[in-house]
Amino acid sequence: MRNGLDVTGEDLLLLYASQNGNAKVIAEDLYEVCVSNGLKCELKCCSQVDELDGKTCIVLIASTTGDGEPPDTARKFWRRLNKRDTTSTTTPLASLYYTVLGLGDTNYTNFCNFGKSVDQKLCSLGAKRFYECGWADDGTGLEVVVEPWIENLPSALRTHLSTIQHQPHLTNTTQSTRNTREVIFEGSCACGELMEIESDKEGKVNDGNMNENTEVKESKDIPDVMKSGPDVGDLKIEQSNSSNSMSDSGLVSEVERTIKHNHNNQKQTIVVENGRMREETKDKLLTIAAKYKIDLLSQEEVENLPLTSCAFPLETKLTLPILPPSYLSISYQESAEELLTNLDTSPYPSAASEPIDTIVESVKRLTRYDAIKTTLEVKLRLPNNTLDKFEYEPGDSYGVLVRNPKCDVEILLYLLGLTGQADNIFELSVMLDTKKKCATVPSFIPARGFLRNILESCVDIRAIPKKPLVRSLVEHTADPKERRRLQELVSREGAGEYSQHIRGANLSLLDLLIIFRSCQPPITTLLEHLPRLLPRAYSVISSPLIDQSCVTFACNIIEIPRMNSVTYSRRGISTGWFSSLCKDLCDAEDIAQPMGNLTLNAHRDIHAEIYKRSNQNFHLPKQAATPIIMVGPGTGVAPFVGFLRHREKIMAINQEQKFGESWLFFGCRHRERDFLFKEELQRFEQKQILNHFIVSFSREEEINIGSKYVQHNIVKHGNVLANLLFNLQAIIYICGDAQNMAKDVFEAFVNVLDVHVDIPDFKPREYLAEMQLQRRYLQDIWA
Repeated sequence: MRNGLDVTGEDLLLLYASQNGNAKVIAEDLYEVCVSNGLKCELKCCSQVDELDGKTCIVLIASTTGDGEPPDTARKFWRRLNKRDTTSTTTPLASLYYTVLGLGDTNYTNFCNFGKSVDQKLCSLGAKRFYECGWADDGTGLEVVVEPWIENLPSALRTHLSTIQHQPHLTNTTQSTRNTREVIFEGSCACGELMEIESDKEGKVNDGNMNENTEVKESKDIPDVMKSGPDVGDLKIEQSNSSNSMSDSGLVSEVERTIKHNHNNQKQTIVVENGRMREETKDKLLTIAAKYKIDLLSQEEVENLPLTSCAFPLETKLTLPILPPSYLSISYQESAEELLTNLDTSPYPSAASEPIDTIVESVKRLTRYDAIKTTLEVKLRLPNNTLDKFEYEPGDSYGVLVRNPKCDVEILLYLLGLTGQADNIFELSVMLDTKKKCATVPSFIPARGFLRNILESCVDIRAIPKKPLVRSLVEHTADPKERRRLQELVSREGAGEYSQHIRGANLSLLDLLIIFRSCQPPITTLLEHLPRLLPRAYSVISSPLIDQSCVTFACNIIEIPRMNSVTYSRRGISTGWFSSLCKDLCDAEDIAQPMGNLTLNAHRDIHAEIYKRSNQNFHLPKQAATPIIMVGPGTGVAPFVGFLRHREKIMAINQEQKFGESWLFFGCRHRERDFLFKEELQRFEQKQILNHFIVSFSREEEINIGSKYVQHNIVKHGNVLANLLFNLQAIIYICGDAQNMAKDVFEAFVNVLDVHVDIPDFKPREYLAEMQLQRRYLQDIWA
């Protein structure tokens, strides 16, 4: 080795089990931390590991997906590990030391279940923990647990590996080279060394311990981002008694600069007033806002946002994470004559089929105009040549491929100064001199393509910026006050500020760049940090027995209001697109017209790509005589409509077949505004396809006093339900909100069993847990 412990990659194995990429990113950055601390290690996905025999030390970063199940990439790994015999007196993994960092969400029942299951299994096989396991909650912020866990991990690894090899800790050479104060993990991306900074009374940065990775440049007269960086070329400075003070009043300095994007020069005149871009920049942004009818915050409103106000005095020292190393390089071609297709060919999460191109046949509004939420029913037509490849049944879910709205992309291109490059072909490559280990172009971003298409289809520009990205943005922010505020947000001292003003406010990268107008990062910085734009999952509410060539789903239009630093109101990416189709179809309140009546797009079909998702357990029982209890308030009722449509068809075909009792607990706010599928569900009850239909109206308590929500009605009918669950082996299906409803419903069933099952020492929670293992307590829920 260069220095440090004389360990081989086999001594330390970093494993990750990732569904959407979070665990993989954490593991990759943990690998960087280990190497920078003189610890040689191997980094592998669980899918690349057959057995753990012969391993000395492993660190597992494990996500949990579905109903407490392992990610797709770890299913084979878990099956093999779980089959290992723990009944014998031998301990086959007695020489293995390990720790687990589990990623989960407490909004779901089986929090970090896969990581905890691996921990228990390894323990039963004789393996020993050398470091306490960590269970990170995405519901409150992964960084709350992840940061301190990874901060102390390198020290624990050095101690452990030194002990088992009878060797001393890191050499003095390594320690003096790194001059490390401490190591911290930031968000779900970069790990690294911390640096302390402090600002003097003029807002300049003083660093007590800089090295090549923590350099902070500052100038008295010119913001550092205008002096250096990949986007800045020749500068012509005209100065007039300006100051870099942090006060709100000040003189104006006019900077004319040429922004260079490789060989293509774009000249841009910027007027900087205390680092803020004045009318020349704002007017163009307002033009884009007017084009797309965006209610953009005014400059005065932006300046009064709590997010823009520094929380600490200038003399306060801030502890910052190390700057993540850059690793991508981009170049452009002058012409864009070549047509590039198939931008993102990497596998999608939970994909059980290749994407299929469907045609949007209809978009129907299910709620009244005055409902609090607008619900749509979307019908997609499958091409005839794909019917044999896309078999489904009610309860299945599928992913809809989405694109970022054109207005968002245009704003981002403008803020980055890349409007002129958007439709030229680019090429991405890894920098030859990058300090990032194992650097590669992200798998979901093609190495060659059009920048506009990449921003529309590949990266999630609405994702909440993780701390490593915010840390990188600091280096490309001109205004000292804005720079200082970004430093606060990413610092250890400002952890609460980040949680409140960025994560808690669901702020996007676009909001951040609009608010901190002097921040102009290179596009490569964003491509290095932005996550993949993931498909949106929806449950099928149609039955192939009725029409195999169509799939239907229901969704609420997500409304994101302009508030809490969200700079303009917008709709969800997927539901916003479907709602725009609905608007184009007809302006009437009740919309159920075919796409052929579309006026603007009548000359062409409207397409949507979908794929079937794997791990489908949310199905009707194989034995039709098994009783079913369905709980689905709001759009959670959608898959149960599919169940009942399917069952109606089966009953018509097999009239002699015996069917178990069926219950549906539905809830909405008002009978006349948002009672979804009202006529159809009432018809099912009248025909006894649905035996018991119990409805709660949360805003009309005078109708059902004491039964405001579905959980209240479950308790109310507890005597009958307990008999179905305990004696007749009924199956429970729950669909809808994970944050509150699913937890309240679980507690309602605990109450039902506790009150109505008269057996000594009966434990209702354990009984429900056993039902989950038997797949008799099934959930299709979302946070």
